Amino acid sequence: MAAPRLAEDGWLAERLGKPAYHLVGDLGQEASGTEGLRNRLTTQPLFADAKLPVDDHAAAQAVQKLGFTLADTNLRFELTRKDIRLSPPAADIGFASPEMVDAIGSIAERSFVHDRFHRDPDIPRAAADRIKRDWARNFFSGQRGEWMVVARCDNVPAGFLQLLRSAADDMVIDLIAVDAAYRGRGLARAMIGFASAKCNCAGSVVVGTQVANIPSVRLYETLGFRLTAAQYVFHHHGTAAC
Repeated sequence: MAAPRLAEDGWLAERLGKPAYHLVGDLGQEASGTEGLRNRLTTQPLFADAKLPVDDHAAAQAVQKLGFTLADTNLRFELTRKDIRLSPPAADIGFASPEMVDAIGSIAERSFVHDRFHRDPDIPRAAADRIKRDWARNFFSGQRGEWMVVARCDNVPAGFLQLLRSAADDMVIDLIAVDAAYRGRGLARAMIGFASAKCNCAGSVVVGTQVANIPSVRLYETLGFRLTAAQYVFHHHGTAAC
């Protein structure tokens, strides 16, 4: 595998207001470029992340030696589509339409607290909110997502489910959020059920959530999802916080 390197992420850099990178490559071995990496990480304000399986202890030690700190632990759940437990419609559930872009962006901007960006004390809340807002809006510009399911209450969007198609033809839950005013009505469950019935893919339903997001973990468990993997997410902020 290639030596560790920093892969630039211009989209994330624009929203954080400083250079942003993903640490990729063989993180479990001391490579010839390690010292150069350390220099890059300590000579300017930046953001970098590294994601690795929780059982890769060598990689975890390597990234910590480079100055990364643990930001999150991500849990991966999976369920075959035929085993999704469908719920009676809790609202008007359907696919997103272009005029919903602002409403969906607004729900995304104010609905997340457990993700790694919001939990990182060196990332301002406004920047974390902006990341989620623009992440959801990217669906409408064709930049991210295969499908988006929307729950409408009182004739307005009350929640959304953004979905990817994986290389294995799995349906991947990328983002899911319900406006605070409409929580507790089963909208998330209804949107997942609608997607499993209406989205055209042959594989399983896959989702990742944070270990700290107990409500989401409970939701997926009650739907019958099973835990299949766990991943550490490390962050680095260079010479100064953003």
